[in-house]
This record gives sequence, structure tokens and C-alpha cells, in this order.
Amino acid sequence: MKFECYIVSALFQGHDLLVHRHYYRMSDSVIERTKVATVLMALEEGKLQKHDGKTLEDVLQNYKPNESGSESETDSEDEVPNTQRQQRRPFPKELSQKLFQHFADDIAAGLTPRKAALVAFLEQNPGPSDLSWKDCKWKISTKIRSNKRQPQLKKRKLEAETKSKPKKKKNSS
Repeated sequence: MKFECYIVSALFQGHDLLVHRHYYRMSDSVIERTKVATVLMALEEGKLQKHDGKTLEDVLQNYKPNESGSESETDSEDEVPNTQRQQRRPFPKELSQKLFQHFADDIAAGLTPRKAALVAFLEQNPGPSDLSWKDCKWKISTKIRSNKRQPQLKKRKLEAETKSKPKKKKNSS
């Protein structure tokens, strides 16, 4: 940045150049670490050989990191890409009713039951084989959030209805 730009920027922000330099200038250690990290990334990707004989500033200006992100290639090879999204499966209605009845006190108190209680419930009321205690916990926490939101929704609905109804005028005759 040119010196004139620093002055204009400092004046625009309402302080003098010394304040601007002291508080808004990036520290030298951060700049140096960024430069070293960039050179190491270029070296790791095998792109440093292309810049043979160039200055450090030229390397930093011309180097563009991979678009893949900050993960190393060895980490990403072990992972299998998840190209398919899991489809939502409906929670069985009968089991849902039993779940809400069994944990009615917890739901009314706004408390999500613990794992042991949910596992015990599933042992007494078996559901589909792929249904876990976490699914039951999620169902109950969703019900609790829904119960907390219902009074607010009713209040908003009443407010909207009262605003939309025209006020009746009294006849002065």
C-alpha cells in the first residue's frame, strides 16, 4: 500500500497515522509465518521447482494453493467420500406415541431422557432394527422444542388476527 493510501485510510477512520500503524498493521511475526507456510505448502505440493531462481516475493505472488483445502493428501486417501445423502426415514407412529407417553413427565419438564432410560425403553418396545436410542432422544428433543414454540406461535397468530380484523365503528346516530 502506498504511503498516501495509509494517510487517507487513517483519516477516514478518524485517527492519525501512528495510531493506524500501531493497531491496524499486521505484526511482522504473522507476516513471516504466513510466508514460510506458503513456501512449505508449495514445497509439499511440488510447485516450488517451477519458481527456481525467483525471489521470495515472486514465489509468494505467483503461488496458488490447491483448491482441496488444508487437509493433507494422506488423510484424505483414507476417507471414503460420502456422495450419497442419508434419506430421512419416518419414525414409526405407534412407537412415537408410546415414547411420548412413557416420557411424558420428562417432556413436560423440558428434559431429554438419558441414554440408559432410552435403551431400557427400546428393550421393552422394540422398533425397526436400525432404530437407535439416539433416534429416540432426537425425537423427544424435537417434541420438547415444538412444545416450547407452540405458545409463541399461538400468540403471534392471535396478534396477526387482531391486526387484520377491521375495528367496528360505533354509530353516533
